[in-house]
Amino acid sequence: MSNLTEEIKNLRKAGRIDEAYSRGYELLKQHPNDKFLASSVGWVLYDKVKKLVDTANQSQSIDAESSVSQLKEILGEYYKLKL
Repeated sequence: MSNLTEEIKNLRKAGRIDEAYSRGYELLKQHPNDKFLASSVGWVLYDKVKKLVDTANQSQSIDAESSVSQLKEILGEYYKLKL
């Protein structure tokens, strides 16, 4: 595992999902062919989906349309990683 993927993994495991997301895409711009880095970003996207589902399960006043829109956006990003 490279230092780049390790950095993203550590941010993600520390619960700093938004920071891992931003840093991951910043690094992907610099290293667009790094499949291991893309995979690490994929795990960040997984965590974002998981958080979205957990929030939906805990809230009775969830805006379903907004959640579906966010989910589509995340899945679209995952698709673009071409994993």
